[in-house]
Amino acid sequence: MDRSASAFASTTSGTVALVGVEPLDLAALGEALRSSRRSAGAWTRRLSGAARALATSILRELALSHAMIRRDLSVTVVPALLFGVAARLAADGPLVADLTGLAGVALYSWLFVHMFCLDNQIEGVDEDRLNKPDRVIPSGRLSLADARRRRPIVSALFLAVGALLGVPLAAAAWVLLTALSHHAGWDRHWLTKNLGQVGLGSIAQLAAAWDIAAPTTPCPWSWVLALSGTLGVAMLIQDFRDVAGDAAAGRRTLPLVVGDRPARALCVLVLVALPLILHVALIAGGGVTPLGALFDGSVAALSLWIARRLWTRRSPEEDDRTYRLLPRLYCVELAFAVLFAL
Repeated sequence: MDRSASAFASTTSGTVALVGVEPLDLAALGEALRSSRRSAGAWTRRLSGAARALATSILRELALSHAMIRRDLSVTVVPALLFGVAARLAADGPLVADLTGLAGVALYSWLFVHMFCLDNQIEGVDEDRLNKPDRVIPSGRLSLADARRRRPIVSALFLAVGALLGVPLAAAAWVLLTALSHHAGWDRHWLTKNLGQVGLGSIAQLAAAWDIAAPTTPCPWSWVLALSGTLGVAMLIQDFRDVAGDAAAGRRTLPLVVGDRPARALCVLVLVALPLILHVALIAGGGVTPLGALFDGSVAALSLWIARRLWTRRSPEEDDRTYRLLPRLYCVELAFAVLFAL
């Protein structure tokens, strides 16, 4: 063999030998590669399993959350998003800012109502077993112990999200109102339940929604105060749905304090006056405009419809249907906030 040929390998028995180099065992190399692939496959399967487990847990929590808050979405998340849209239109910023701002409003509002409903359903579980057995705790989808473990976590998460989105005071105010409602007896008297918790809570939510969506645009406090105040008063109509249950629980709702007929008369008076109050607070200063007239007409039509139903249809079932018209009126009012911002 000449000198050049001796520089090449000779292959015998599955090895390759190079001049001056240790023989390379191809079989051992192949086994090492196969072992490495098996190890990588095992890690991939573990990671895939962990990812599936995490995704399953997240989806389960979202499903539980939706089941817990679904009755209240129309009076919390939807109005906040509408006001957030109005804020973005007023800010007139880029699309990216629009999307991120509204995503922040959606997250904050979801946690806003989730925290309240979780605390409410923990404290009211015995009553829910009788009146609302489809709720997540009495139905067995979530144990009372697990709900109690979630409560501080959800509250801390809500406060953290509020701080990150620039509305720490509004978030802290809502945590305080929730505690007052469920642990200081505010939910047991018509004045603190409706005017306090609902009215003040709506102020905190709408102001936060605006500041999250458009932090550099001044908040229209006339809209926040007018809509929140009238909602708190109009929300008195929710107390006609379960007078017997409220009496058994020792609550002092308006129908129990003044009687059914006087309470209905007072609520009808509020609903009849509502269009005029909102016109003076929100529309009159801008003069006569087609959009202002449409706002007045829409609010008047819905308010009078709700008032008529409340006075003429008196049963727990009908009172519940009447109450469920109120969030629609609230959303219509906030939809006009969007139109006025265009």
